[in-house]
Amino acid sequence: MDQVGSGYGLHGCAGQRLARIEAQAIFTALLDRVDRIELAGPPGRHLNNVIRGLDSLPVTVTTRRV
Repeated sequence: MDQVGSGYGLHGCAGQRLARIEAQAIFTALLDRVDRIELAGPPGRHLNNVIRGLDSLPVTVTTRRV
């Protein structure tokens, strides 16, 4: 099933494709500079009947040495 935050099909957001391209660029740039990403603790759960998500996701980032 598609996510419904930006809609899908005929009701899709016009900027949805641009948002995906930007997200891909950000993660590609991040992965070029980072050696490891590890959980630094338990995720903070957001309990809601409508939206499932996290309040927080503590991580430790180890950058690559140049």
